[in-house]
Amino acid sequence: MDESISKTIAISVDSKESENTKQIFQMLLNADIENLSEGDIKIYDYDNPADCSLFERKTWSDAYTSWTSKRMQEQISRLVTNPSRNYLIIEGSPRDIYTANKNQIQSLQQFLNRMSSEVLPVIYTADLDETIRFTRSHALRMEQGELHQLVRPVTVVTSTSNKHHALLEQIPRIGKKLAKEIYQNYGSLGDFVVNFAETSEEVVKVKPKSVTYRKIHDFLTEVWNPEVDREIIFRAVATEPLIEPEQGLEDIQDVGEQEKLF
Repeated sequence: MDESISKTIAISVDSKESENTKQIFQMLLNADIENLSEGDIKIYDYDNPADCSLFERKTWSDAYTSWTSKRMQEQISRLVTNPSRNYLIIEGSPRDIYTANKNQIQSLQQFLNRMSSEVLPVIYTADLDETIRFTRSHALRMEQGELHQLVRPVTVVTSTSNKHHALLEQIPRIGKKLAKEIYQNYGSLGDFVVNFAETSEEVVKVKPKSVTYRKIHDFLTEVWNPEVDREIIFRAVATEPLIEPEQGLEDIQDVGEQEKLF
């Protein structure tokens, strides 16, 4: 697990989970233990708590028991009333059910299939370790604004604005909506790059303490190849055209000041 989850993305595990499960989530995902009214796992954004995913987690054995007692149906009915993104995780294998025959297991599978197609996504994991990996991946995709994006949407470039929209959308946390706002409110790409840090909240309503701000700012200010000892780069700030139509290159004189870039 080499990518770390941002401190602005929180993971909570229900206090009613087993001690072993809670300890593993705490150790591997730095999860909080919380008395959740619905679900067993909650992932949310500190900056925007409404951006939340809730997971009901069951082993196959628990799923069978709660299905036959109708408890699962009641839990899912309550879960889907939440405005969050809601999921059901089924962990393990149907072979883990020792108290059911083949027909009963098939009936449970049919119920879960109908649940997945009509009510909420059902996610199957092999064991607790895979559930941990899935939870972590979901949290990272939330942080990066990539939930529900299997691949980055293709932008058809038919105008200058679309070209710049497509370029902006390559920056972490910038989707179509924010790219459009940046294009409409900044004078140029250079204006955005230079002034975003100081004007983001005023111009495009991106708060400086938000995940979106941090991701964009980190991308724009990331040092390329820091191990390389490079010369200082200067830029000429021209006060008049560098080359008049009748001039040749040999006629160009110093027409501007040098401004240090780095």
